[in-house]
Amino acid sequence: MLFVIYPDKNLEKKARRIIYRFEDQSISYVDALTLAILQLHPEIDSIFSFDRHMVLAGIPILPGSVK
Repeated sequence: MLFVIYPDKNLEKKARRIIYRFEDQSISYVDALTLAILQLHPEIDSIFSFDRHMVLAGIPILPGSVK
């Protein structure tokens, strides 16, 4: 199932906080927005990604380990 989530002010604030929190990792706005969405939607139990920053989400990454 596909869900489209559009950023609102709350999501924007969360993403900016994440960027500042992980400023030593130089994550992108898109990475921060994705992490914010994952925080707001605990029903998401895994993600498909090849981006090493998604390890910060703390949930399984598909198709497997990202180095």
